[in-house]
Amino acid sequence: MALLCGACHPKVTRHQWSKEKIKEARANPICLKRGFSSSSEWFDYGTEPPTIIIGDITIYRPDYVLRMFGRNLLELKGAETPGGPVRISGWFYDGSDKLMSAVEDNCWKGPIENWDIETIGPRITIRRGPGDIALVLRTEARKALIIERLDMFYQGVRVYADKRGVYFGPPDKELYGFQGEIVNPVCCIEVSKDDGREINSAVQIGVPTKASFTNNTICGAELALCIRGQGLILGVGFRAIKVTGSLVKKCVE
Repeated sequence: MALLCGACHPKVTRHQWSKEKIKEARANPICLKRGFSSSSEWFDYGTEPPTIIIGDITIYRPDYVLRMFGRNLLELKGAETPGGPVRISGWFYDGSDKLMSAVEDNCWKGPIENWDIETIGPRITIRRGPGDIALVLRTEARKALIIERLDMFYQGVRVYADKRGVYFGPPDKELYGFQGEIVNPVCCIEVSKDDGREINSAVQIGVPTKASFTNNTICGAELALCIRGQGLILGVGFRAIKVTGSLVKKCVE
């Protein structure tokens, strides 16, 4: 017995594909040969950039969503051809800096080394072990890419997102982050080493100071928000960036 997807099953019942072809494919699965499972039909986006939602951050019209130590880990790019769809790419890592999931130009990929990958409707859930959810990703066609849950580690920094916000910091210490909206950034979230240099930012605070922002529109600043001592930067670029929300803190679990 072989489980077939909705695209392949009709080809067998219509006798376009032989039973021998299915037996050969089952004996040598394409996912094992390539090292990952994938879907090029998962993300349906048009010419307008979708809204990006990570935890409790809503991001409108960004170029880059997440950049860590000089590498773009979640980004939007323009269409390859006129009238084509915008392209989303993202890379998500576990505690050993191993890739656990990727989206490359709207094509989702999941390495076969993952403990469990579950897809139900428009939602992908990746688990590292029983009850250990690393990523919950959901897509709304032509509207939004939603990261409902994220527990990622990259170069010694933990990135954690849930319905209360998005948090960053060392894996064994309290995490600090943000909840709210960021509109029109070149780069929304950047994590880099805090070298103490002067930064042309609209707001600079030191952890664990609390702060909130209401209709805070910044024009011409290098950064919208910099949390000193944490290496976390929100809203990079020289556009008119609007930041509304507040800083949040999370205890290590």
